[in-house]
Amino acid sequence: WPGYPIELRNSAGGGFRTRLTTGVKVFYVHSHNHEGSSFNMREANNWEVGYSAGWSVYSTVNGGESADGLAGAGGTGGVVHDCFFAWCGDDGVDFITGSNMTCYNTIVYQSGFFQGRIPHTGNGNGFKMSGVNSSTHNNLFYNCIAYDNRVVGFTCNTGSAKAYNCTAIKNHIGFTGNSSPNGVWGFKNCVGYNNTSNNYYPGNSTPA
Repeated sequence: WPGYPIELRNSAGGGFRTRLTTGVKVFYVHSHNHEGSSFNMREANNWEVGYSAGWSVYSTVNGGESADGLAGAGGTGGVVHDCFFAWCGDDGVDFITGSNMTCYNTIVYQSGFFQGRIPHTGNGNGFKMSGVNSSTHNNLFYNCIAYDNRVVGFTCNTGSAKAYNCTAIKNHIGFTGNSSPNGVWGFKNCVGYNNTSNNYYPGNSTPA
């Protein structure tokens, strides 16, 4: 992949992983063909991943689950920007239990598919913005694109998150809101186009 001087590939676990750390920065890395996530920033705080790419990750032991382009679970203050993720078993960017996270200028392509657009059984979301019964995630996404993901382009699950100036094209659903009334969430200046089921589906709660 031209332009990325560091390559990580073919790991039996994740490509790059840090845990219980503060201030880790990862730039100009391409990480691919792993059993786990391309970048796993688990329970880490104030980290940054930028100008990087991750693709073709799939956990064979659980049908694609837990292999994300970038996993930001359990920490706070992480930033991902100017990245590209493709063919991820689980999600492209996953902030399911992360808080005060920011993601911008990032593209996710064909999560939930193997290369060649062959579907599999992982989650298949582009951006999992928040989730798991909490109203305190406060995650922010802007200038991001979800293209041709098998399930949802941008999903809030049950947590709080906001998206500005984001685009969802050719996913099953473009944007989904909160499926519980607990979280504060919203989409502004976003475009959903040519998503096969719904461009926008608010979930069970009143749209913010």
